[in-house]
Amino acid sequence: MSYKLNKSYTDKQRADFIVAYNHQQGLTIEETDTALYALEAWELLEGDTVIDNTQAYEAEQLLKAKESKTQEATDKAYSFEEKDALVTVNATNLKTRASGIYHIEGNLTNNIKMSAYASTLDDTTVVPWNTKENVNILLNKTACQTLTSLMSRMNAKLWTVDFPTYLAQIEAAATAQEVNAIEIVYENPQEVVDITMAPADEPEEEVTNEDTTDNDISEIQEDSDVSEADSGEIEE
Repeated sequence: MSYKLNKSYTDKQRADFIVAYNHQQGLTIEETDTALYALEAWELLEGDTVIDNTQAYEAEQLLKAKESKTQEATDKAYSFEEKDALVTVNATNLKTRASGIYHIEGNLTNNIKMSAYASTLDDTTVVPWNTKENVNILLNKTACQTLTSLMSRMNAKLWTVDFPTYLAQIEAAATAQEVNAIEIVYENPQEVVDITMAPADEPEEEVTNEDTTDNDISEIQEDSDVSEADSGEIEE
């Protein structure tokens, strides 16, 4: 619903009108030779005629909402791939030899390194791996094979199932409200992978803090901490 303040008006009347309808209600202020107008977002002013532009406005809002939600789905997918993907394991603590629940980041860097371990370790070698909790656990060849397979499936599901599903939901939405109601959440698997073991060989040294961007398998992986009208008269 638009509002109009006819000329001539005083500077104070003009200022009060703007405060009441723009500052307090968020309406758009436009001024012509004859009046000052406060317009809703879906209203247009042609000369001194207020036109209802609801259909075009809603179509524009829908397009903007779809663009924004698509960007959100994309950004969150990349964030999941790079840092938010987690594999939950029941593993053997290097220091205490007790089993416990830990998390390994399922990012591409870790997958590459884990795959390298899986292909180069022999059946008797045990290596340490630093978890998201900053605890060193023990891995053998079988554990590495299991984990890299799971990480690869997680990444494939992200881009071939989850991401396309959200894009389809966004495209099918008929209003901006429907688009905004779509919640983008890429979920980690609920399963706990059991990789506990009685180590056959002790690692030569414990894991130290290192940069996880290096894919040389001779280095030990570290994950980040657990951790993105009349004069002066208002008409309605």
